[in-house]
Amino acid sequence: MKEINYTIDNINHKVLINNDIIANILKDILNLKSDRKILFIYDKNINNQLIKNLNEELKTTGCKIFSIKVKGGRENKNTKFLFKIIDILSENQFTKKSIIISFGGGVVGDVCGLISSLYMRGLIYFHVPSTMMAIMDSCLGGKNAINYKNRINLLGTYYHPLRVYISAEVINQIPDKEFFSGFSEAIKCGIIYDNKILKLLKEKENSIIKRKYKDIELLIYMVLKTKLNFFIDDIRENNKRLMLNFGHTFAHAIESTGDLFFKNFDTNHGQAVAVGILCEMMYAKVNNNFIEEIKSLFIKYNLPVVIDLKKKKFLINFQKKVFENLYLDKKKISRYPRYIHIEKQGKPKIGFLKNNNLIEKILLKSII
Repeated sequence: MKEINYTIDNINHKVLINNDIIANILKDILNLKSDRKILFIYDKNINNQLIKNLNEELKTTGCKIFSIKVKGGRENKNTKFLFKIIDILSENQFTKKSIIISFGGGVVGDVCGLISSLYMRGLIYFHVPSTMMAIMDSCLGGKNAINYKNRINLLGTYYHPLRVYISAEVINQIPDKEFFSGFSEAIKCGIIYDNKILKLLKEKENSIIKRKYKDIELLIYMVLKTKLNFFIDDIRENNKRLMLNFGHTFAHAIESTGDLFFKNFDTNHGQAVAVGILCEMMYAKVNNNFIEEIKSLFIKYNLPVVIDLKKKKFLINFQKKVFENLYLDKKKISRYPRYIHIEKQGKPKIGFLKNNNLIEKILLKSII
């Protein structure tokens, strides 16, 4: 078992990475001073037996349990979903001492974290991430948000789960596409900070792909410790934490455009981040050997190196709209969009996308 402990505003937070999340959740609930009300929110795509087991065990705590099955996915990262859950909390007289337990991917975690921060200005929040992207990224750091008016994460807060629980049982149930999409975040952390992550991904490729828990557990621990290093002294993203956005300026523009053009855009967040990372490396004119090394890693972990549009008739307009959406990025604080400029491994810095001709050339190469 591995643990990550950190303190924010004199509150101790913990990430538990082991094989028995249910026992740990029950222990934490019984040790808390709560009002014995729990709202358990879970993604309908999670293995039914896992949900049944956790639901039954929660009942043994003597708490009053309210269970809600929801659909994850970007289409539910909105005000409708947000207020639906807040109404349930209000109607059942939840208090600041009540508990929300969310079991889902990035969308479920983002919205439940936001709800936990808003309802009565904050209640007790536990999170069980169910996708590799959520495990490698969004479960740690306290960034919560919903999309609004086709702007990604436009409305949000910083609010940290009291506990995060990660286990082999959950990881083994993740579908392949969702499993591999999380590795774009691992590779990102290896590029901006810890070269040992890239070495581990290369040396243990076969065992990680086969989901051998010992190596995956170590990888998750290294990635989340990297995240912690960047945000612990910069919770509200004024400087150092911004480096974790590497690849996301282009990725968010791609996602926003995909959602506009297609009812069900088949590129998920992790895949968009992979392409976004390569776009930002090309813009920074990184050494081509390093770019090819990262491309090779993406390919090994079943991640795309370009956005391959199935409907080519949308290609030119899609590329143009991605360009426009770059300028709507929420990180933009001046005339030009911000991005993370990296010339070599471990040396990220804030940069600005000023060269429109270069952006257009990159989009022509990256969206085909």
